[in-house]
Amino acid sequence: MGGIITNETQLTPFEEVNLFYDRAAQRIGLSQGVFEMLRRPWRELQVQVPVRMDDGRLEIFT
Repeated sequence: MGGIITNETQLTPFEEVNLFYDRAAQRIGLSQGVFEMLRRPWRELQVQVPVRMDDGRLEIFT
């Protein structure tokens, strides 16, 4: 996966999303209260999908 590189440091996908959110919120003039409320995820759903590969092994994708 790619990733944005800032100041010689590669950001994680979560950090990238936060960076884009911060820039968009600033651009549209989002109030500080709404900004803070929306910046933190309320929930996270994580799933694992088992896939039987052609060679017979089982691989789990997250």
